[in-house]
Amino acid sequence: MEQSKKEQYEALLAAAREKIAAADAAMHELIEARCATYADVWQAKQGLGRPVRDVSKEVSKLLKARGDAPYDPVGMSHRSALAALMRVSRIDQYRRQHATEGNYDWDLGRLINHAQTELPEYKVVVNQGTEASYSAQAAHHLFPEGRLLPIATFMGAAQQVQDEIAPVAVLPLENTTAGTVEEVYGLLEHMGLYIIAAVDVPISHHLCVLPGTKLSDIRQVTSHPQALAQCSMFIKTMGWTERGARNTAFAARDVADIGDKSLAALAAGEAAQAAGLEVLPVRVSNTTDNTTRFVALAKQPVITEDADTLSVLVHLSHRSGSLADFLSFLADFDLNLKKIQSRPVPDRPWEYSFYIDIDAKRDNPNVIEVLFAMDRELDRMRVLGWYKQTKVEAN
Repeated sequence: MEQSKKEQYEALLAAAREKIAAADAAMHELIEARCATYADVWQAKQGLGRPVRDVSKEVSKLLKARGDAPYDPVGMSHRSALAALMRVSRIDQYRRQHATEGNYDWDLGRLINHAQTELPEYKVVVNQGTEASYSAQAAHHLFPEGRLLPIATFMGAAQQVQDEIAPVAVLPLENTTAGTVEEVYGLLEHMGLYIIAAVDVPISHHLCVLPGTKLSDIRQVTSHPQALAQCSMFIKTMGWTERGARNTAFAARDVADIGDKSLAALAAGEAAQAAGLEVLPVRVSNTTDNTTRFVALAKQPVITEDADTLSVLVHLSHRSGSLADFLSFLADFDLNLKKIQSRPVPDRPWEYSFYIDIDAKRDNPNVIEVLFAMDRELDRMRVLGWYKQTKVEAN
């Protein structure tokens, strides 16, 4: 580029930036004037008995700001800025309301305030599968003094806690390769249980066979659907058919009981040993870093002082921008989103609930404030747990 042309563009950019700076300064003064009204707005709404948010009024204002043109940078900028300003106004009002009502003097606040602050030393811990399953490993890590009570199904394990037969159950929630365990998410929502602890466990699947079996003998492989998904590439390469099982440890037991060398199981080495099987020296997992997150579920919340993860279930309005608005809401409270998972709402086509994990230290006051605001802002919200997340180091 010629020097003269470059200088012209540099001058053009500098002039544009000066105009932007002047516009920003003017906006700052207008924003200050707007923010100065927030206390009066809140006081007036309290006196009139009106809620903080009037969705229909907000939508009307945003549509007017956006205009009808298909691409209008002024309208788009106006709409985005106005949405942010109205959101911050609501946050200010919720904070004032929270300060007036008291830190924990509301239903969800009382639930949090009255929760146990130390994990009990449970004498009985339910796990899905057998004592040689991965869930048993997770249960031993979380509750080393507890006696395992193996149950065949996820529903059965959760039901033990729901019916107060056992105080806690340890179940898999998600895997780094195969994704979420949908059934366990459903149990969290419909059975009203709480996550009180979580642990990430490295998963090392082995090809478990009857003694004397060769790789060429195998025609079919059995395991839990999650394990089959985690080893799908190897299974497809070998051309084997799949056979589902309730649990990886059950799969190993099935191979031993059936006694057919053409059938192999994907399971832990402990499960192979318990079933009297051999392990063939082949790598079967799709990835070298295969980890499953297990959660401990109880009937009442336990929020320890070192809790660092907040899990919530929210149902957002079926309107444009509702998810973006909610995520911006968290960002305005300086809270970091760790995970978001959507699930359809039964009997309400094209509406979704969202399972959300948030970085949330127990001593962070913003967490209580955002929960107070969300409890009033959203169509539906349920805290699934506020707990410490740990991990088992790989060998």
